Amino acid sequence: MKKNTKVAIEKKLETAGKSKKDKTKLLTANVRMRVHKLEQMTPNAGRKLEAVVTTPKPVKFYIGIDLGDKKSNYCIMNAGAEIRAEDKLATTREEFGAYFPVIPRSRIALEAGTHSPWVSDLPEGLGHEVYVANPRKMESIK
Repeated sequence: MKKNTKVAIEKKLETAGKSKKDKTKLLTANVRMRVHKLEQMTPNAGRKLEAVVTTPKPVKFYIGIDLGDKKSNYCIMNAGAEIRAEDKLATTREEFGAYFPVIPRSRIALEAGTHSPWVSDLPEGLGHEVYVANPRKMESIK
C-alpha cells in the first residue's frame, strides 16, 4: 500500500502558517457570512436571528444535512417548504459549533453514518430537534 505523502505534507503546511487565533477569526467570518445570507433570504431581512434558547417553541426552519467526511451539504427550508439557503460546511466540531447556535430553533434531519453521533449531539444540545435517519429503512429512498 502506497501512502499519499503529498496530501499529508500539504495539509501540514496549510495549517502550520496559521495560528489558532487566525483560524478562529476565519471561522467566525465564514459563519457570519452564512448567517447574513440566510437573513437576506428570509422575509424579515432586517431582523437579526435570535440565539437559540432551551425553552420549547415552534421550529422556524427545517434543515437537511448530507454528511460527508470532509464537507457536509445542507439545505434550509421555511415552514412553507421554500428553500432559504443551501451551502457547505466543513465536517468539523468547530464549524458546526459556530454555525448552529446562531440559527433559530429548527428541525434537523441527517443521515446515519460515521459522523452522525457527534453531529446530532451538537444542535440537540442547543435546543434544535434532531432526527437521524437510516437511508436503508426509508421507503422513499428504496
